[in-house]
Amino acid sequence: MQNDFLNGLNEEQKRAVETTNGPLLILAGAGSGKTKTLTHRMAHIIASGLAGPANILAVTFTNKAAREMRERVAKLLGQDPNNRLFMPYLGTFHSICVRILRQDGESVEVPHNFIIFDDSDQQSAIKQAIKEIGIDDKTFTPRAISSIISSAKNELMSPAGYSSIANGPLQTAAAQIYPIYERILKNAKGLDFDDLIGKTVKMLENNPEIRNKWQSQFKFMMVSGYKCSPI
Repeated sequence: MQNDFLNGLNEEQKRAVETTNGPLLILAGAGSGKTKTLTHRMAHIIASGLAGPANILAVTFTNKAAREMRERVAKLLGQDPNNRLFMPYLGTFHSICVRILRQDGESVEVPHNFIIFDDSDQQSAIKQAIKEIGIDDKTFTPRAISSIISSAKNELMSPAGYSSIANGPLQTAAAQIYPIYERILKNAKGLDFDDLIGKTVKMLENNPEIRNKWQSQFKFMMVSGYKCSPI
């Protein structure tokens, strides 16, 4: 059966599928069969007994791509392609972080039943915070403030950390709003999209026991979709 996973592949694709020791980088252009190579590689790893479906961390950048990859691997292995529990850690960065936080997020004060604020929820929370401190929302719009807070979170900066570097009227206003926005989220048992990654990073950095648990969970890690700029 394992040879079936090599059918229809060129020599470089076959080499990638059969390489299961050490790091592997696949450089290929659009339409060159990267997804096919990765899905055949995952199927080969599972069929060879090197890892179970839950021991593979496979990250891509869109839900559509993740769904397509899961379906392809399932079909190669004779599994139900509609079973979302198959390959539970094949997904986007955000969806995988949600799954991890549901299990262990309480270690960083994230309740297991947290809700996720979408863009509309986030803007409403920012407006509430602006109103609470009496800032003119025409001078400093919720969209501008939320963009600054999002950038700070992507740099893993806490409200106190951002306040220490805020410069100028807009950033100063964002520094005032940031902790209030965080309080609103916490009271609602909510996380925004930036929190999903930020809280997961914080949890893994600060909790060796949890970090070791997830390191033991994943035998293989694959990331699909990075773009390389020409030199």
